[in-house]
Amino acid sequence: MTYDDDRPSAPPQWTPEPYAAGGLPEPEEPELAPAAGRRRPRLTPLRVTLGIALLGALAVVAYGLIVRDATQIPMLTAGEFMTGIVFGLLALAGAWAAFSRARDGESGRALLYAVLGGVAALLAAGAFAGATIQALILSH
Repeated sequence: MTYDDDRPSAPPQWTPEPYAAGGLPEPEEPELAPAAGRRRPRLTPLRVTLGIALLGALAVVAYGLIVRDATQIPMLTAGEFMTGIVFGLLALAGAWAAFSRARDGESGRALLYAVLGGVAALLAAGAFAGATIQALILSH
């Protein structure tokens, strides 16, 4: 006579979930989580670097506008050249962001980044043109 306890037990059934009910607890949502489907802008090293460079270039331009001596035109020229470089890098960053968003299927954000990158490219061209004109004035 055999009892239920003497029978060999069946092999455990495989479940597709790594942790069945009663396993590890679900992670809690942070309190300041953005709304579903929206990403919070991140503070990346590139954004910080470009922000600091833009503030520095604009400070050089402002100094060149305020100071009235022999260094005024060279300071304005250097400041506008630096501003042109920063806006050129911002234009490249806008193009990259537009491409990435378009690849991810976010056409609205891709269009926004493309427009902002285009504006940055125009500002870079204007800054380089101003620096060139001032350098020509300074050389005569």
